Order: sequence, then C-alpha cells, then structure tokens
Amino acid sequence: MNRVALLTETFLSETLLDTLQTLQVPTYAPDGLSARLSARGLAMISETTLKSKLADPGCVVYVNSEGVLPLVAAHHGNAAVGHAVRLFKDKVAFRRFLSKHYPDFFFREVPASQADLFRAPADRAFILKPAVGFFALGVRRFQGADEYRCAVRQALDEIAKHQGMMGKGVLDDSRFLIEEEIVGEEYACDAYYDAKGNAVVTGVYHRAFRDGNDARQLLYYTGASLVQKLLPQIQDFLSLFSKETGVVNFPVHVEFRATPDGKLVPIEVNPLRFGGFGLADVTMHAFGINPYQAFLEGQAPDWTEILSRPAIVDHAYHGFVLGQMDGITVPDVEKFKKTFRTLNGFVALDVKRFPVFCTAYPRTDDLNELYKYLHADFSQYNAAPTPVTPTLAAPTPALRETPVAMAVVC
Repeated sequence: MNRVALLTETFLSETLLDTLQTLQVPTYAPDGLSARLSARGLAMISETTLKSKLADPGCVVYVNSEGVLPLVAAHHGNAAVGHAVRLFKDKVAFRRFLSKHYPDFFFREVPASQADLFRAPADRAFILKPAVGFFALGVRRFQGADEYRCAVRQALDEIAKHQGMMGKGVLDDSRFLIEEEIVGEEYACDAYYDAKGNAVVTGVYHRAFRDGNDARQLLYYTGASLVQKLLPQIQDFLSLFSKETGVVNFPVHVEFRATPDGKLVPIEVNPLRFGGFGLADVTMHAFGINPYQAFLEGQAPDWTEILSRPAIVDHAYHGFVLGQMDGITVPDVEKFKKTFRTLNGFVALDVKRFPVFCTAYPRTDDLNELYKYLHADFSQYNAAPTPVTPTLAAPTPALRETPVAMAVVC
C-alpha cells in the first residue's frame, strides 16, 4: 500500500508518532522536524519523494496540520482528493455544498473589506467565523447591528493574534462566513473512508460548554452510551458524503450540532486528519482503538463487540480537557494536573506555540468531575509573580447540557 504522512510542528500526538514509527509509514516534515523524527526512528522522506508518492491516485495520506493541505491538493493523483480538501477546508464552499440538503439554512460570504456593508436580520442570532479557520478562533455570535460590528472587530483582533503562529492557510482574515445559529448540543466524530468509500467511525465525542456564551475549546468526552446514541446517524451522514465526493482512503474530523428534535446538522469537516491537539487519542483510552493504525491499516472497529465488553459498559466517561490561558501569563502546570483524580494521559504544552497550556485525559464515572472545568477560574493556575486580573468564576456547575453560542461583549 502506498501511504504517506505529512507532519509539521503543530501538535504531534505521541500515539500518532508511535504508530508511524511502528508501521514505518513514509513521513515528510520540514528539515528541522524531519531530523528529530528521523532520530526517533520514523521513515522520513524528501519533498521530491513525497510528490512522487502523491502522484499515485491510490496514495493514502494522513496530515497533522492543515498547513500542508495545499501541497496535498496540488499534487495528489486522485482529483477527488484535491476537490474534497478544498471543499471541506473552505467553510463557505462547504455551506454551498450542503445547501441542497438544507435549502432553508441562511448563510452569506462576506469579504472582510466589505464587512460594514452586511445587514443581518435583527430577529435572530447568527454566527460569524473566518471562511478558513481553526480551533474556533475568530468565531463570534451576534444579534443585531451593534453586536455585529463588535463581532467583526473582535474576530479580526483574535485572528491577528494567532495568525502568525498558524499561517494564513490555516487561519485567514480576508473572508468571513455568516450563518444562522444552530441552537443545540455539539458533537464530533473521527472517521475515514476506506478503499471502497465506506465510512468507518473511529471516535465519537460530545463537546461541552459552560453556557450559551461559551465558545472555548475546553472539554470533550466520550463513553459507550454516547457512541450507541449517535453512531447510526453519524454513519448515515458520512455515507452521504462518500456518494457525493467519491473520496476513498480519506480521514475526516466532523463537527455537528443537534437540533431540538435530535437531528445532526454538520458544522464543518476537517479533511485528511482526525481531531487535533490529540483529541483522537481519547478513543485509545476509552475503547482501545488506535485511530491512526485503523486508518493506515484499513481496520474497521467492531463497535457492536466493543460496546458489549463489560469493562466498556460501566458508564465510565473519558475526557479531553485543554488548559485555558484565561488570566494566565505563566501556567502552573503541575498544580492544574493535581486537580484530576484519575488520568489516562497528560501533555504539557509550550504556550509560546499553542493557545492552551496542556491537554489532559481524565477518566471518571461522574460527569460533574469533567463539567467542573467548564466553571473553573483558570487564573488560579497562574505561576507568574506579577498580579493578573482574575477571570470571574461562573456559577456552581450543573450536570446539564446547554447549547452554545459565541457571545459578543464590547
């Protein structure tokens, strides 16, 4: 099988690196990173070799960063791959693609240079997001003209703060997508299309929020009951994509909102990768599924068998918590780590390179143990000697799923 991985300095999952090393998957990375990964035992290749491998229409590709997607789209021998990459990465193009299935769903493309010309109906709320974006950066909820102007200003400021770290190909400030708000719970899945175009799900997650004004990438979790609840509808949705795009050997990370009647509506599809910052690794801890190996080896998890295991059906929840930088200049990582009772894994991050200071993988039988982080005052984990204005603590956590919307405060 002709397969290749493209890696950048963006978050590198240890599970992913171990898998690439074990399987000796030909891997391309920039020079400095390439040397370090070669010393670790990965099978590194040059850009020339990469392009030669990509020219094969059957080449299987996994990336860890959206920054390398243009390279794949430009050189892959299967035109369907390039088309799908461009379609899924551009949120405006993706909404147009979905419009035949959701004809009443309101959305508009607005160039940043003409943002002041847009007039949104004042009778309902909307979501503003960069047409090319990542990690919910530049995403704002607004209702009415005043909130819209604030939303645009805040979004541009946030994009400018992080664009140098991620690159314009990952986070772009030139165009916005404005779409109607979908009020409901948010879910996500990791999956891939196999050699025949069949959808294979490797992970299902609930993204939790504190309240309707919370837009943070802070808490995801999974468990047997969640997978059982959502798997059939997710598989139906993914099968629709396969028929309309023709992609094969293609991994995706998909985000959904659930309407009040329980119907999943797609928010976005991230091509050629699974959940970022190590989110996909949660399924290893929860179900013993290595999603990277499953994709690269063409293995389909037997969910019926997995969910029947006594050790799985104990209603334990496996979380993914990202340490927030609110009110923090220098994080006290060890202090934060000690707040978890049971950890499957913990990764400290360089805050000069990432917008969060850690990723944690807690396990618990009580969802309140996870939800408490939605209400935490993260400024208490500041290790800097200089005083920092604290973030106000939210009300006592309640085990209640609440819809999210990105509020604007000016």
